[in-house]
Amino acid sequence: IYILMKTNLSLGFIGGGRNSTIGKMHYLASKLDDRWKLVSGFFSRNKKINSKSGSNYNIDKSRVYSSLENFIKHEGKKLNAIVLLTPTPTHSKVLQKLTKINIPIISEKPLINSADQMKKINKLFTKKNLIRVTYNYTGYPILRELKEMLRRKKIGEIKQFFFYMPQNAFVSNTSKKIRPKTWRLNDIDYPNIFGDLGSHLINMCDFLFEKTPNKVLAKFFNHSKYKIIDNAYFMAEINKDIFGQFIISKTNPGISNGLELKIIGTTKTAVWKQDDPEKLLLFNMDGTKTILDRSSAVYEANKDRYNRYKPGHPSGFLEAFANIYHDIATEIISKKKSNYTFDLKSSQKISNFFDASIKSDKSGKWIKIN
Repeated sequence: IYILMKTNLSLGFIGGGRNSTIGKMHYLASKLDDRWKLVSGFFSRNKKINSKSGSNYNIDKSRVYSSLENFIKHEGKKLNAIVLLTPTPTHSKVLQKLTKINIPIISEKPLINSADQMKKINKLFTKKNLIRVTYNYTGYPILRELKEMLRRKKIGEIKQFFFYMPQNAFVSNTSKKIRPKTWRLNDIDYPNIFGDLGSHLINMCDFLFEKTPNKVLAKFFNHSKYKIIDNAYFMAEINKDIFGQFIISKTNPGISNGLELKIIGTTKTAVWKQDDPEKLLLFNMDGTKTILDRSSAVYEANKDRYNRYKPGHPSGFLEAFANIYHDIATEIISKKKSNYTFDLKSSQKISNFFDASIKSDKSGKWIKIN
């Protein structure tokens, strides 16, 4: 059974107040293994929400700040890490202010919202390892198992991949609580769907294959009442021998999160679905099928750290997030980079892909990726 490693690294939030669903998720994930403790924050520009958030997170009132400047001034030398949880369009400005302090930054994905922002951040952060970006799906143990299987060529040579992420966010009428936030309905820089959904898929490609596409053919369109891009198709080529597709959509009725990965090798096909995250399905050459979970994993997913409770009792989204916080804590303590976190280089690859995709959509041609 999983053994807790008590370290109590100190954490401060920028954003992530009581009205933020992702803020609550980061809070719970950081607490799960008892390696982090949230001790301070500037949670919201709204004074009431800021104050109530501090109370909800059980933060001492003296360490709940009414401005970003005061937070940085008083907490810059006290914390082990800062978590950036403000809306994506604000990340660049906040990061520019955080260059005043030399401590690790954990950013909700995506890190940036445009190519110009990426250039600025790269210039400001000469120590690239100060920033970690959280892509929670890479925290699922069975996907880490798949990563190691691919490295060991257990499905043969990778030939094709199909990464899908359909959602119903722009066509659902089930609840006021899940209506899109205003900042998500603006495509001034990158189309919002790129960062919201697309960045997950490009990151997953980098994570699993340890390669990203060098060529893309893209098409964007709109199918909802919102006058922004809400669907995007990308055909992608990796090193001329691996070909695949990324498809993202926010107009699929009835599908809350249909993330699915299919990877075709020369000897097997691997399939994983987010709504059944504990299982990896392998299609074999002889027509048989093999199902792997934490109890049958042999490389990664069977390790104690992923088995907070025994296999057969499913882990999920929160636990995957907690695995990432565990990884970052280990990096900070050991001062050694792991294979499971994503820094500025990863964000730059995603930005390069989107830059080329925009050119492709406009020209209708394949575009090389830097």
